[in-house]
Amino acid sequence: MIQVVLQCRQKPDTFKIQGETMRFRSTGQSDVCPHVKVDEVEWVTEHRKSLMPYGILIRTFSPDQEPARYFRSPNDPNPLF
Repeated sequence: MIQVVLQCRQKPDTFKIQGETMRFRSTGQSDVCPHVKVDEVEWVTEHRKSLMPYGILIRTFSPDQEPARYFRSPNDPNPLF
């Protein structure tokens, strides 16, 4: 199993910060990430060309061992793991 994340830069003053919209709170989950509050986890923009991907982060997991901590959306009816 692998995890892939795009590392991006966002032009200042072109986005708003909002709470999560994937229904984590409806399942009783109060946090999504230990570093970011659930009320500030999503950054939204309507400004085209204000986001610049500049890195790709790849993490691999051993096929015989699941990662100790992972998350998936409560909206995902068929998790892959």
